[in-house]
Amino acid sequence: NKTYQTTAASWQAVGSGTVHNPKGATATTTQMWADTPRPVTYVWSHTNLVNGVHGTSPWTFNIDTGELVYKSGTFQNAQTVAANLESYNVNPLSVTSISFTGTVNLPANSASMFADMQNLISFNDTNINTSAVTDMSSMFNNTSELETLNLEHFVTTNVTDMRSMFARMTSVTMLNLSSFNTANVTNMSYMFLNLTHLTSINLSNFNTEKVTDMSGMSVSYTH
Repeated sequence: NKTYQTTAASWQAVGSGTVHNPKGATATTTQMWADTPRPVTYVWSHTNLVNGVHGTSPWTFNIDTGELVYKSGTFQNAQTVAANLESYNVNPLSVTSISFTGTVNLPANSASMFADMQNLISFNDTNINTSAVTDMSSMFNNTSELETLNLEHFVTTNVTDMRSMFARMTSVTMLNLSSFNTANVTNMSYMFLNLTHLTSINLSNFNTEKVTDMSGMSVSYTH
């Protein structure tokens, strides 16, 4: 249930590595036969990368490291990262880091875009363009292993909905939202729900003049 990018038409000994990351020499079938009866495990030579596209933004996922890297493009409107990965048979829970090597434009409807990435521990917003986004509701909801989130490159001028945006980030200790312009936001309900380990948050540019719903905005509880 995985797709691999083949790099050579040859067999490779697993050696001291794994079947997804072999570290032995390549061999022909004749050489493999000559190895018998010595116990050797061979796999078809490949890299440990899965490739896909989200909208027009190509991505590469490293199976062994959990790194998900996006190149320039525009994400499909209203399609979450988790849903996109699953369409390529990639388990979203295997992703540990997300970064962007070229300018990636997020769509108007970016609700739950990075939600439920429960093993994500690193998110780098460099090269991300959010100027067209109007809905950021539940964007990082339930990214429960992420400890630090710095969104200094986020542009939020057109955003109207931020409800549950950071809800259930139960490991996060630092949130830097100093770049946020919230002048047009009307809904902030449950925005910081259950941030039980939060010790630092920067809301220096928050404007709540148009907000009509702040219910449960900063409710925290433990089990």
